[in-house]
Amino acid sequence: MLADVRLSAPPADVLAANGWADAFAFVAPFGDAGTASSPGTGHQVDDAAPLELAEIREVTRRALGTDFGMGEARWLSRFHSDERQLPRYRVGRVFLAGDAAHCHSPAAARA
Repeated sequence: MLADVRLSAPPADVLAANGWADAFAFVAPFGDAGTASSPGTGHQVDDAAPLELAEIREVTRRALGTDFGMGEARWLSRFHSDERQLPRYRVGRVFLAGDAAHCHSPAAARA
């Protein structure tokens, strides 16, 4: 899960990250908001399933001990990690490089 949310009590450090049992979360503050990624590893849900801020808060609390006062969400999203690369970079006269040759987690692109 990814979300841009307002934080009333942002982390003291630039980044807060931890995993605990079946939860992982990171919070990276920016401006008056932060990005939270909190996939619950034991709880696989379809990417199209609705997502509520309460779910992100709960997993973040389990992983980090706090939700940093998560409030208004600018956006919420589910995703699954599709980290992979092409098996071949060249086919005939076509050569793929850079972002055209791989895809990665949206969390990595955001953080």
